[in-house]
Amino acid sequence: MGSVANCNPAPRAAAEFKNIKYQSLSGVADNLQSLDIYAPALSNPCSGVPVIIWVHGGGWMIGDKLNLNSKAEFYRSLGYILVSVNYRLSPDVRVDPSLSESRIKFPDHPNDVGAAVAWVHKNISGYGGNPSARQVLIYRNAFGDSTDVRNLASPKNHVSKESPAFQFARRGDMARKDILSAFSASLQTLGVVTSTIEASALTHEEVNASIGAAGDTVMTPYVRDFMTRVCFPN
Repeated sequence: MGSVANCNPAPRAAAEFKNIKYQSLSGVADNLQSLDIYAPALSNPCSGVPVIIWVHGGGWMIGDKLNLNSKAEFYRSLGYILVSVNYRLSPDVRVDPSLSESRIKFPDHPNDVGAAVAWVHKNISGYGGNPSARQVLIYRNAFGDSTDVRNLASPKNHVSKESPAFQFARRGDMARKDILSAFSASLQTLGVVTSTIEASALTHEEVNASIGAAGDTVMTPYVRDFMTRVCFPN
């Protein structure tokens, strides 16, 4: 697509770029190491618009970058580029209970996502996006949990005063809500901006599906406000 230095400033219609490989691991299906880009109509592709990286959930075992519901049009309506990422998946233990050491397992999944993020920073300007760290926002859905990786993977062990702003959806039982509240408080103590959406009325799946859905009043307005006011203020 080219770089900012040689990009074409002519207006560009909304476009989709599918199945772009962000890495080339031997023996791994192309689909599991690829991403899709949904770009809005751009009056000047060289100006660089904010970028949303969407990482699907599914407990590291299921899910796909195509499971976007209404998100592509929602983010494009705000003038943002949406990048939806696939990554290697672990065997579904509900179907295959074997625990072979050669199986895909943590940290393979976040390593793939990290490679995708690096690809975006290096290449997204050619699609009209701004690669600056302050102009790239990562949204992730649920990934599940397991005792052996909890401490290593837990976000609380990877935050500092340099961490970006966080937005949470608060739902589930009180124990879950208390954990989220404590994590949010620890971020605020470091001076990190946080925003919490009260989503008790929604199921786990509905939290994800509601973002960008027509008529949604629980998630979408607050996600939009967080992005336009905190992440990408004019």
